[in-house]
Amino acid sequence: MKRDRIAIADLALKAVFDTVKGDSESSNTWQKGGKEFFYENGREREDGAITGTVFVCEGGYITGKRSFKIAPDGTVIRFPFITGKDKKRIALEVEREYSRTFMHPKDRWKMACDFDGINPGVSFAVFSKENPYAD
Repeated sequence: MKRDRIAIADLALKAVFDTVKGDSESSNTWQKGGKEFFYENGREREDGAITGTVFVCEGGYITGKRSFKIAPDGTVIRFPFITGKDKKRIALEVEREYSRTFMHPKDRWKMACDFDGINPGVSFAVFSKENPYAD
C-alpha cells in the first residue's frame, strides 16, 4: 500500500502544533513562559519532509530561532519544546489519523490485527488501546 508522505508529514506538523500551542487560536503562534513563539515553514522538500524555523519573541522583537524537521513518514526529528514522550504520542496520533482518513477499511483491519498480533482472518477482535489502526 503506497502512503502519501506529504499528508503524513502535514498530519505530524498539525499534531506538533496542537501540542505546543495550548489555548492559542492562532495558526502558527503560541505563548509559553512569558515569551511568544511562531513558526514558519521552510523550503518544500521533494521527499515530503517539512522543515522550518521556530522564532522566539520578547518585547516585540525576535530574540532567537531554532530549526525544526519532520520526516516524510511523520517522525518528529526536531522541534523545540517537544519531548520524547510527546514524539511517541504524536507518532500514534499521526498513524491513527492517517489510517482513518486515507486507508481502506480492509487495510485498516489488517494493520490493526498485525499491530496486536491477531490473525486478520478472524471476524471479531479486541485491540489494545495503543493500536493506532483500531477505533
